[in-house]
Amino acid sequence: MKKIALFVMAAAMVLSAAGCQGISDLVTGKTTTEEGLVDDKGKKLTPDEQKTKIDETLDALMTDLDMSVWQGEYNKVESVLDEMGEKKIDPSVLENHLETIVDAWTSVTGEDPFVTTTYLAKLTDLKGHFTENADGGFDYAEADDLQITINSGGKTITATFAAKVSDTVITISQGEYGSKNESGEWTERYENIAKAYVPTEAVLGLLVDGSTLASLSIHLNYQDVNGDGWMSEEDKVDLGYTLVVGAYTMELERANYATDNATVSAKILRDKNLVVGVSAKAAFKVDVKEEFVPVSAEVKVDVEGKIQVMGTVPSYQALETASDNIEKAIEANNYDAFCTYLADVEKAYGLGVYYDGKNTLQATLGFEPIKYEDAPAEDYNGDGVIDDRDKLAGFGANPVIRFQDGTSYTIEEYFTEERFGGTVQKVTDWAVAILEALGINEKGQPVAQ
Repeated sequence: MKKIALFVMAAAMVLSAAGCQGISDLVTGKTTTEEGLVDDKGKKLTPDEQKTKIDETLDALMTDLDMSVWQGEYNKVESVLDEMGEKKIDPSVLENHLETIVDAWTSVTGEDPFVTTTYLAKLTDLKGHFTENADGGFDYAEADDLQITINSGGKTITATFAAKVSDTVITISQGEYGSKNESGEWTERYENIAKAYVPTEAVLGLLVDGSTLASLSIHLNYQDVNGDGWMSEEDKVDLGYTLVVGAYTMELERANYATDNATVSAKILRDKNLVVGVSAKAAFKVDVKEEFVPVSAEVKVDVEGKIQVMGTVPSYQALETASDNIEKAIEANNYDAFCTYLADVEKAYGLGVYYDGKNTLQATLGFEPIKYEDAPAEDYNGDGVIDDRDKLAGFGANPVIRFQDGTSYTIEEYFTEERFGGTVQKVTDWAVAILEALGINEKGQPVAQ
């Protein structure tokens, strides 16, 4: 189980270079070291201070991600949704209202032999307040947004929906059908064109006695780049959402501004304070085959606002070449070449550890080559017995942390029971809870139901 805990810790501290996609908000005004990392020549912590900082941060992370708290928030929402679902309410009033809206959205234009059907779905037409009445139906009243309210167990539960749309109308699909004569000429022809207003925001809410229990806000910024009125790959899109459940907030911002770059940012907050944040940026080029080829990337992971892992891949081509050479060295069973190319991989990117949002480099992250026959005995196949079946052949690499005082550790060497005993146990308990929630035991096997 300790291995799972170490893996979780490693995931919080180390990012594989092959998976880097980068950040869009690296702070400017930094000097650059030989490793390509940033350093403002500020204070670097002592080994004891490093230990304290990491221990406090991981302890706070495990507290904020406590499975029992997450489960409690989830259970509240699930219980309310179940109560709404159990209501046997005649939906006819709501259905009639929606049918009227759909009819208003649909218009038919054109003359024979061409008939064009255009769907102008404007979500802002979804308005009105439907309240459960004593007869098991709904009473209707005008409202700025769509609301459905029921009474259950002495509680008033309200589901809400609000939307905004732009004035932009785009064609989302087109097709034609009909019949032709023996000469292949149309004798009867119909053309379907589906258009829609571009939405900019949609908000769903779940309230109990007037207080918000959960909400989901989705926003979309869209630009028809070539102005042809069609949705296409060349168009610019900025998409994101914010999900709030109790004390927790999950945010996703994804922007694809053009065909040559993309950014993404995701956050988890508790009581509006950052728990974990990840942001990335990647640049692309389009080759002659019209395929997207990565050029460079940046990445940032922020844990509790206290520890940041940041880095760049200035040349994806250099990284890809080094990675390909590593595969060739493994196939040729050439350990010396493997070590050389592993060093090339580290040169092709820079990953550093920083504290408290400052750009003082505290440690670099990389890989240490290892011959599997030199590795300590371990139950790799999880059968509870260490025997010949656990022996590994060839060689590989371990994630390694290199602090600025010159010390270097693999993840297992650094996160020992002696140094981080209490934190290791908390991470272990959290990992076990996650696996159990997924129906898997600590050995990675399904739990019998």
